[in-house]
Amino acid sequence: MGTGGHSLRHTATTQGLIALLASLAFFSCSRSKPVEPVLEFKKESVQLDTLPQGVNPDDLQFSPDGTEAVYRWKAQDGRQGFAFNGRIEQYYDEVGEFVSYTRDGSHYAYTAKKGGNAFIVFDGTEGERFDKVADPALSVTGRALAYAAKSGEDAFVVFDGRRFENKEYDLITPPDLSPDGKRVAYKARKNGRWLYVIDGKEGPAFDEVEEGYFSGDGRSFAYAGRRGAKWVFVRNGKVSREHDEVGVFPEAASADLFTAKEFCVFRGKEGLKYDRVGWPAVSPNGKKLAYGAARGGKSFVVFEKKEGKPYDTVGRPTFSPDGKEIAYDAVEGQRFLMVRNDRELADYNAMPGAAFSPVGGKLAYSAVNRDASRHFVVEEGLKGKEYDDVGLLVWSPDGRHLAYTAREGDKEFIVVDSREGKPCDKVLSLVPRFSDDGKFVGANVLKGREVWWSVESAE
Repeated sequence: MGTGGHSLRHTATTQGLIALLASLAFFSCSRSKPVEPVLEFKKESVQLDTLPQGVNPDDLQFSPDGTEAVYRWKAQDGRQGFAFNGRIEQYYDEVGEFVSYTRDGSHYAYTAKKGGNAFIVFDGTEGERFDKVADPALSVTGRALAYAAKSGEDAFVVFDGRRFENKEYDLITPPDLSPDGKRVAYKARKNGRWLYVIDGKEGPAFDEVEEGYFSGDGRSFAYAGRRGAKWVFVRNGKVSREHDEVGVFPEAASADLFTAKEFCVFRGKEGLKYDRVGWPAVSPNGKKLAYGAARGGKSFVVFEKKEGKPYDTVGRPTFSPDGKEIAYDAVEGQRFLMVRNDRELADYNAMPGAAFSPVGGKLAYSAVNRDASRHFVVEEGLKGKEYDDVGLLVWSPDGRHLAYTAREGDKEFIVVDSREGKPCDKVLSLVPRFSDDGKFVGANVLKGREVWWSVESAE
């Protein structure tokens, strides 16, 4: 049972919105990421690069702090290299598609080939030569590095300079690292069956295994496995009873959480049965659960074991920072609603992606007009200016300021507390980023062929 993602940018008509939200809302799935470490925020706008012709701005990558623009460049003689703010670090016969960063941006790595050999380039230093290497995994911080490699017929994982290998494995997948960089997990195929290898120790074998997740503290690892037509949930080697389906999520290892089509299992306890359940949400303190459920053709959110009002479809709930409130989008006939706890908010055509402020419990969400031609943001019930499009919402750490990107005509810009920033041709960041003190907000933008880290004052 796999999971997928969805975009929050829409250009559909009302009928298109109905179909779109019906597909998104109840069973919407978008990967959530762990909270990233605090990064230094550059409070001045700076030009990073001028893109050569032939480089597509959509192919740009950025360092986590936004101050390094990266793209792959091919020289006239056919050699390849990555350009960091316009500087080619080193040319090789071939480089991979991506540069991987630690989430604090302190280290980076990518794959390269030279002279028939493949290797990892880590912080500019070439690693050991192999026949093949896969994209590397990096820890959240520090210098922990892991990757899959192959020499001849031998496939193995290299982690912290040590090889994890087994001659019986005929295929292995790129590894995952725990957030602290101390543990490694990867899938391997042995005698036609799949298993997870965690810190060099084999788990149970299955016909298929899904993507696994480490807990935030790195102590637990969880995934789903299939034998025949039945699925099980595996956490720290303990196997659940069999189910027709098993859904595993980023919180699975930390919260001992999975879905089994008709119910959720949270902290090892099965919840009430429904026709179907959706992707669950866990409160920030890890103690509360909320999820969408369906019965008799209607959908509703279950929070604190209580069922909310039924709708045609409901989206995945969002928790307030204190875990006392939830918000979610819902569809009922031609109405697209935002619901806070059990209260329907102003009758706007609400989109998925409600955002509670980290302090104060303020709620904001994006919405569209009746024909879906104009987009706007609703903050604490107040409708903002309409635009051709708006992006994802982000609150400042102190909860005083709200920012998002917007497009009007052929120009895009950052909007902070309803104030429009400097226009550009395109905002390249998925979401703006606030400084730690909440006084500034920045994003990567494109002005002609110039790539900038652009900063606006939030005060």
